[in-house]
Amino acid sequence: RASQVFIGGVHRAGSKFTVKDPSIKAPEIPTVQGTRIPGGPQMIQLSLDGTRLYVTNSLFSAWDNQFYPDISGEGSKLLLIDVDTDKGGLSINQYFIVVFWKVTLWSCSVACRFDIRGGIVQSDIWI
Repeated sequence: RASQVFIGGVHRAGSKFTVKDPSIKAPEIPTVQGTRIPGGPQMIQLSLDGTRLYVTNSLFSAWDNQFYPDISGEGSKLLLIDVDTDKGGLSINQYFIVVFWKVTLWSCSVACRFDIRGGIVQSDIWI
């Protein structure tokens, strides 16, 4: 388990965006169940017990198309980050993924804001 997880962003392997410090390597794009997770973390919600962090990788299509063009072809994703509240650490749950596929012939559905009903989350956090 790590104290941080990489779930995307403009600084990633294969991106045209780079940093000036050559010692900082661009992370690989993560996968869940063989599905690539392009884009970056946008909206997150933490469960009331603090053990589950739900994350979408899309904000809205105008920005996604500019910064994360892979989302337009692959759809956006909803992920679950497991939070170890006893020992510390975060990990991407490899058994949970929701893929928002094409809703029309010309575009994909994007996951931005989401609400998990039943009061299992404590807040919205915008990144």
